[in-house]
Amino acid sequence: MVANISKVLSGDWGYVREDIKAVIDIAHAAGAKVKVIFENVICRTRTKIRLCEICGELKPIGVKDFDGLRLRRRDPADLILMRKQLSRACCR
Repeated sequence: MVANISKVLSGDWGYVREDIKAVIDIAHAAGAKVKVIFENVICRTRTKIRLCEICGELKPIGVKDFDGLRLRRRDPADLILMRKQLSRACCR
């Protein structure tokens, strides 16, 4: 699933969390797995960190950076940040 970028950018974290949780709950009930996709190209660092915190709590099978628009190359720093933040969130 792609995190709802409109709600992410507006900071509506309650909505974002519930949206991701709803998809994960339905998928897991059906025996499926969910990856949450971040649109890092238009997100600030603090936004990426908050998304990782939410995903660390909800535990999708994984997260990834969306690069489908090809607006820029994938930034390794984004992936390092995401991995570091998810490690923190999962180990609390």
